[in-house]
Amino acid sequence: MAFIDAEASGGVAAGRPNLPLAKRLRGIEVEGEGDKVRLNLFEGTTSAGVALSLLQPPESTDLDAATRVRALAGCVSHLADTPELVLAFEPLGAYAAQLLAEGEGEARQGLLLVDTGTLDALKGRKAAPLRKALGLAKAALPDQLKRYDLCLALTHLPLGTLEKDERPEWIVPMPDAIDAVSCNPSTSAALAFRFDAFDQRGRDLSQGEMRRRLELDIAADATPLVLLPTVLGDAPALKVEDVERVAEVCLADSSQLIIEWDGEGEALGRLIERLKEAHPGRVAGAVVAPGAERLALVAGADILLLAGESEARRLQALLALRFGTVPVVARAGGIDGRLLDLDECALSGYAVLADASAPEALREALKRALYMLHRAEQPSALRQRLMLLEVGFEPLARLVEVLFAETNRD
Repeated sequence: MAFIDAEASGGVAAGRPNLPLAKRLRGIEVEGEGDKVRLNLFEGTTSAGVALSLLQPPESTDLDAATRVRALAGCVSHLADTPELVLAFEPLGAYAAQLLAEGEGEARQGLLLVDTGTLDALKGRKAAPLRKALGLAKAALPDQLKRYDLCLALTHLPLGTLEKDERPEWIVPMPDAIDAVSCNPSTSAALAFRFDAFDQRGRDLSQGEMRRRLELDIAADATPLVLLPTVLGDAPALKVEDVERVAEVCLADSSQLIIEWDGEGEALGRLIERLKEAHPGRVAGAVVAPGAERLALVAGADILLLAGESEARRLQALLALRFGTVPVVARAGGIDGRLLDLDECALSGYAVLADASAPEALREALKRALYMLHRAEQPSALRQRLMLLEVGFEPLARLVEVLFAETNRD
């Protein structure tokens, strides 16, 4: 299997699609525009037993797009005349796959997987200059890659949202995933106290430490702690009036609220200060950088309220589950099918789902989440179920393995 990633990255183990990889094996030189281009090769095996190769240019390599595509395609050909499986998770990698498909020789015996974001980029007007430089026709997947035995597109989107000409029969749902190894509450250095699904004492201690640090009242265990990120990935920042209405929901309940923000919006900063002054010990503002500080916030909250429809929102929902935090999230935007709606007694399900991503729908979902937590007879049993849901890359690896087996069964 060849995974093509056209973007240089120092954190290979955390690169798309973030499947586990072994250390760098060697560099490979392929022909570029007049000069040889050196790319790094990484190899490893997924937890589902699928052998994987990753090709990346070094971070110091400054290549134009066309040269990078040709180098990536040449590197795949250098490894094998016919790769058994090619994964292209971003546009330049997909162009390299197209070059491979249109090369001389017999038809490719294998399976090509691309994501639907790549499809949009391949067909967009901005892609025309690169297509022309590479001598490629306008993409119309899967027809333009018909030399592969089978082309499938992976998507996070509900299939009903796709246009008819995108051939939904060629598209399969793609499970979201996070790096469950590094995001592990039993080993994470981001936490003041570590814990796991079967011994959650450290979680209560971590929550108490976070309340103390943010000057929130050290409340009883039955007091829900809500975390509201106002800036998340590429989603638009939450409006100040929407933040205020979420605060009203929390303050009408017995819960506490942490408003996570970037420290830049003056209007939001004034709102946070006003809420803290009017409700001491119940509202806090937190300016944190991505990474350890953010993990500690998610791990200490009881509810994570996620607005918008960005990929970051979906991944944050899985991160919350990993640490036993209930995500409140809209069904829209390709939310993972594994995230079944929690019932009011918290006996089944994994998230509280809003019927839409509109602010009023999310506020109603937050009310349901707070009601559910107050009704839950065994909150630790709920957290245990959340933490035991498989959110790593094993489902994606198994999906690839099954699709590949189906393609090659003859």
